[in-house]
Amino acid sequence: MTHSLPAAAPTLRAPRHIAVCAVLIDLAWLNLAVLCGVAAAVEPHDQANAAIAQDEIDFARDILPLLTKHCYQCHGSKRNEGGLKLSDPDSALQGGASGRPAIVPGIPEASRMLQLIKGEDLDRIMPPREVPERLSGEEITLFERWIRAGAKRPTMLDAGSEKQLLIDGQLVARSENVTFRAHPPRKTSEVLISADRAWEGSHICGQPTVMLEEGRYRAWYDAYAEDSQDQAPGPRLCYAESQDGRNWTKPELGLVPFRGTTANNIVFPDKPIAYRGGTVFYDSEAAVAERYKLVGVGSDGLEGAVSSDGVHWFHVGTILRGVEVDGKCTCFLDPRLRRYVLYCQSWTGGEPGKGSVAIGRSESTEFRSFPSPKIVFQLDAEESKHRDLRSATATMYSRAGNAYFLFPAIVDRRSAAFDVQLAVSRDGVKWARYREPVWIPRGMNGELDSMCVFPSSGCVARGDELVFHYAASSTSLDKLASPGGQKAGVITRAIGRLDGFVSADAPETGGTLTTIPLTFVGDRLEVNATGRLRVALLDRQGRPVAGHTLDECDIIDGDSVRHVVKWKGKTSVSAFCGQLVQLQFELQRASLYAFQFVAAQP
Repeated sequence: MTHSLPAAAPTLRAPRHIAVCAVLIDLAWLNLAVLCGVAAAVEPHDQANAAIAQDEIDFARDILPLLTKHCYQCHGSKRNEGGLKLSDPDSALQGGASGRPAIVPGIPEASRMLQLIKGEDLDRIMPPREVPERLSGEEITLFERWIRAGAKRPTMLDAGSEKQLLIDGQLVARSENVTFRAHPPRKTSEVLISADRAWEGSHICGQPTVMLEEGRYRAWYDAYAEDSQDQAPGPRLCYAESQDGRNWTKPELGLVPFRGTTANNIVFPDKPIAYRGGTVFYDSEAAVAERYKLVGVGSDGLEGAVSSDGVHWFHVGTILRGVEVDGKCTCFLDPRLRRYVLYCQSWTGGEPGKGSVAIGRSESTEFRSFPSPKIVFQLDAEESKHRDLRSATATMYSRAGNAYFLFPAIVDRRSAAFDVQLAVSRDGVKWARYREPVWIPRGMNGELDSMCVFPSSGCVARGDELVFHYAASSTSLDKLASPGGQKAGVITRAIGRLDGFVSADAPETGGTLTTIPLTFVGDRLEVNATGRLRVALLDRQGRPVAGHTLDECDIIDGDSVRHVVKWKGKTSVSAFCGQLVQLQFELQRASLYAFQFVAAQP
């Protein structure tokens, strides 16, 4: 499902429905949850007794304090024991490593969490036996009633200590005179890696993968030879590395023969198989022998490979059959879902060649086998008359909570020229696209990227910047692939602001933005912003909190990725940890990119 954002996004209004953490409810229920809240000083046990005497279960008043007191220490935003994050509704419904749902709305008998806190499992009990304070009978009954009633939650955010990006209106309850704007990175026009080896004799192409590991930059890219002598049917995956990100070396690895010698930087494939368009990703959850994984396009679908070091690869076979892909595919492990997520080209007509090219998504608990993808992104009918999607480069942004980015490379069939746009998502399924400004536009005639731009699936954080690598060419793709084509294609980069994909902007006349209700963990509030702004804390009734009002906030005026918010010189917000609050931003000539609650420096 794809929604397009206009070039000049309209002023945000209080939406009637807001989706956060995959929960969609009417704001009237949110208002009820906020208005019915009781003071945080009331003990959960007393809340349980009060709620049992009423007909309606209120999450903010009755359930959230119990989860905060008994569950979130091990299954909240900071720790996810057993892969279970009860503060995330999706995780609670899907369950942790056991695969059994912790909560089944409407069916408490099938809810694993309730079974454990009631002690029905003789081998396990939650909280663990070594925890002295148990749930009372009244509290357990309250959980059971809540689950039986559908386990409803209001629209709220468990911000924890994760960074929250303002990439869309999902975190906004109301605003005035505020618009969203994408911030494309600045192209450097540097030639980082070029086709200067015999096995790169035709060109280097495809979307590169670049990682920064322990101070060392590592890159994987596709290289095409000039002819098919000793050549696998397709490109070869090559490896390069750098200490500074500017000067790259191509080590002689001695692994894959090319014209009688292994003195090259080729790492895959080591035998003749159909392969192209590979993406490498790091899997921190896998056994050491399979920490690195590779997905590429084969003759009958998508091929997979695994490696312990990113250099020595073992081909595991076809992981997704029956798809015809003419472009990049990407894959990563989504820790929120505890599943592998794969994006690749699909067809709107359901079969290769039918309809227009779209981007499909598939997920699996097992890397070696994926089900058929479902379409999640496509061009509109008017665009599809002259343009095609050529890549499915998507990533989950690990530096923030619930932020996914898609960088679709779109080719104009009339000119064969490429542009890269930006799409954003909170779950990797529902996408909103910023058509303007173009995320990585092709260059002017004669520039190194005047025809083709192939983005990497992710980006590299370096200090206060994000680095976006991409393969570029001043030659059209059909000429690159033609026999006898000359050496072409380079890997270059563009540099952007840390966490600065999109901002909520207000003009000189000013604007305001109030977040949806949230809970957090931390001692102080930091914001990534430019311009002039003030911040207030609002309680669950939407009233300014004494000591943390707009009038008491020290004015922030400047440009920083980590402004520390102060109220009359004081930064502490720790007294409100675990409570339902809202943030109110007053902006003037300002761009607000992100906010985060962080622990105080020792």
